[in-house]
Amino acid sequence: NPLPMEVQLSPVYAITSSDLNGDGKPDLVLAGNNSWTRIKFGRYRANHGLLLLNDGKGNFRYVNQRSSGLQVRGDVRSMLDLVTRKGATLVFGLNDDSVRTYDLTANHF
Repeated sequence: NPLPMEVQLSPVYAITSSDLNGDGKPDLVLAGNNSWTRIKFGRYRANHGLLLLNDGKGNFRYVNQRSSGLQVRGDVRSMLDLVTRKGATLVFGLNDDSVRTYDLTANHF
């Protein structure tokens, strides 16, 4: 099935799959961007972390950034879903920038 239109707005370089809303179905987080493009084409910076919730039937619903809380600015090149005793955290590796983290345990989508 096609992914939501919001996925098409910027390049994706990192994807992780995890049950983020506790319904037993693997959801997706996508991140990317590319600021190092030719001036003629401009920069591709519309992706600040995309949360897609799985309905279990092959469809994914986009959760807007106000609801998801994802605000990862920069060129993401890697992502890790890290589970600790305190809960779940997403770790974003950015090109030429510091690592960013996002606490998943505090959010209910």
